[in-house]
Amino acid sequence: MSGHIAIVGGGLVGSGWAIVFARAGESVRIYDADANIRNGVMDVIRGQLEDLKDNRLVNDVNAILDRTQVCSTLQSAIGSAIYVQESVFEQTDVKTELSAAIAPLLSDGAVVGSSTSGIPASDFTENLTNRNRFLVAHPVNPPYLAPIVEIVPTPWTDESAVESAMALMRTVGQSRYWCSVKSKAFYLIACKAPCCARPGRYSKGDTPAPKTSTKPYRKDWACVGPSWVRSKQLTSTRPAASRITPNG
Repeated sequence: MSGHIAIVGGGLVGSGWAIVFARAGESVRIYDADANIRNGVMDVIRGQLEDLKDNRLVNDVNAILDRTQVCSTLQSAIGSAIYVQESVFEQTDVKTELSAAIAPLLSDGAVVGSSTSGIPASDFTENLTNRNRFLVAHPVNPPYLAPIVEIVPTPWTDESAVESAMALMRTVGQSRYWCSVKSKAFYLIACKAPCCARPGRYSKGDTPAPKTSTKPYRKDWACVGPSWVRSKQLTSTRPAASRITPNG
């Protein structure tokens, strides 16, 4: 795929998205306004990749790292990006300010997906001149383990932007997704909450970890153990993407 993927926000979610795209062969550029995060994000990603390699979920850690670079400015990270995954704090004012900074840097046809579990993109993109290129791309964290992403457009998001985001997610392995209607309803967060309750008890030591896990249960492995992920990602054919609406 021509162009590159820009990751804006290099924390836990942003670094996870970087792995998703770089693992799939995409060139990735990461930017975070915090210099400490910029300086440390590659070490975080390397650690996550080594963990995945230990569980036979990736093979060549260095090849994935070679496709990933950290940029010192927002402009250099976005440049000619075909897609921007924004993963900053879930605060409307923060996302509003950042979206206004990203908008004039976008190339024609580029799409911006926001990692948010409850703030509709309409709340922070309304006044942008190219607001039709923005939407929500809500992952299950960490996205490199759970291949699920919810695409939520705004009332003004172009259908072509939705289709482009959905096609990219399918290409990089996030093929289990929902495309919600243009509303404030996020279906994935409603589905995810009860699923996370039981692993939360495992992490507190109240219940033995499931036998599907090959190492101590960790909070950031959320709802699934590495054996389950390995079987689903490496030996199963993922189902075609589906749409969920309030009536379906």
